[in-house]
Amino acid sequence: LPTAAASATHLTLVFARADYSEDHLALSVQTSTDLSTWTTHTLGATSSTSGAVVITVTENGSAADTVTVQVPLSLTRTFARLRVEED
Repeated sequence: LPTAAASATHLTLVFARADYSEDHLALSVQTSTDLSTWTTHTLGATSSTSGAVVITVTENGSAADTVTVQVPLSLTRTFARLRVEED
């Protein structure tokens, strides 16, 4: 399961992703300020930036990768969820 931590400026989600899932699952983080409209930030095999969301993938050889997602906090409420779909 992901762990979450909030600072004054970011919500940070950290979770492990098995190498197998890179080819068989579609992973994304979705963010919203109102729980009605969601913006999707797709997680790829490597680190990337999607809008202001920073996704860091740490390759751990044959062990599960460590994925860190940093979502900037706005002046309004910010919500985030991890979405997993079969590819």
